[in-house]
Amino acid sequence: MTITHTHIFILICILQVLDVVTTLYCLRKGIGTEANPVMRKLMDAVGVKPALFGMKALVIGVTASSMTTTDTTSLWVLAAISAVVVINNALVIDRSKK
Repeated sequence: MTITHTHIFILICILQVLDVVTTLYCLRKGIGTEANPVMRKLMDAVGVKPALFGMKALVIGVTASSMTTTDTTSLWVLAAISAVVVINNALVIDRSKK
């Protein structure tokens, strides 16, 4: 099976959802803080959920609209960055349970 732009895009979407879910969990439980200073300021300005959902919608929208002109390497980089964020959130959650 050949991995296509669409497959990587689906992975990015899943990772964005996981980022929102794990970030909200960490913030609600008080076990972590938003590490991205830009996101932190946006959350302070408009609220946590609007900032998270808005930013994720923007990432997914820009990625979807540029898929025909974006090479797979760029998509893999975005997927990798998203995966690192989700893994970090999962580690914060795991550490809080010990």
